[in-house]
Amino acid sequence: MKGFVRYKVEDGVEFCWCSGHKEYLPCEGFGANSRNKNGKHNYCKECVKMNDRKQKGEPIPFGTVNQFVENQKNNILKNLGYDLEGDVSIHQQFLKKHKL
Repeated sequence: MKGFVRYKVEDGVEFCWCSGHKEYLPCEGFGANSRNKNGKHNYCKECVKMNDRKQKGEPIPFGTVNQFVENQKNNILKNLGYDLEGDVSIHQQFLKKHKL
């Protein structure tokens, strides 16, 4: 369906489907797109950057596709201020960050 972006809410956390990662990611990591029903792009910001690099002919700085996807996911979470090394889950960090 044109203009449709997969979207879900789990425990008060909003997730959007990233067509690049092929998984749900926090909607905070997506740019705005008024053509889609939820107002978000089909690709997360990191995937948009990678697609720009591909179009410009720049090398992708990752060894395998799995590393590429995992690195993109981790970059999004780090850019949003989540601690990936700590003992607190991403979900708990989100709730604390948004005072839920």
